[in-house]
Amino acid sequence: MSQKRAFCEPCLRPASMCFCDLISPVPSEHRVVIVQHPMEQKHSKGTGLLLHRCLPNSTLLVAEQLTPEQLSQACAGLPPLLLYPQQSGVAAPPPRTEQNYAVIVLDASWRKSRKMLHLNSALAGLPRLSLSGSHQSLYTIRKAQRPEQRSSLEAACAALDLLEPRTPDLGKIRLSMEHFIARLQRWAPITERPA
Repeated sequence: MSQKRAFCEPCLRPASMCFCDLISPVPSEHRVVIVQHPMEQKHSKGTGLLLHRCLPNSTLLVAEQLTPEQLSQACAGLPPLLLYPQQSGVAAPPPRTEQNYAVIVLDASWRKSRKMLHLNSALAGLPRLSLSGSHQSLYTIRKAQRPEQRSSLEAACAALDLLEPRTPDLGKIRLSMEHFIARLQRWAPITERPA
């Protein structure tokens, strides 16, 4: 008679890979809306759920397509900003830091995120918040196409750094990710093909 593998419901992982002890809740003025591609939901190396669990002022939607009503409800009345590279030739003014926003993060591979934008005109038409400058990602367990590409968690923290420069506790979330990566590397020290 075979035994069922123990499973942790809050982090959606086998008990041996549970990351609940790594959660460090950090308050934020801005809301973070994580739109997670369905294929990313059970990906053992994804950072979207860890980000959501560390940010009480966040919501996680698992969907490839959203209705404008779903998006509006997730933003809770705040003006939305899509965290995504600017379209070529389109300049966007920097967001007003005295305004609170709903920062929308697409938690997907780059290929899947482009498809999500193509399928969701409500997302594609939003004002964008782009990250600039070189940045060495700590997310070495999944290969990126370009050196400046970051995990969903790193990108969201960088966006909040821009919008909430007075919130020093974001370092706790990055530390949670470092411990998460170290744990995954002990379990399966391999990297994947580019996203």
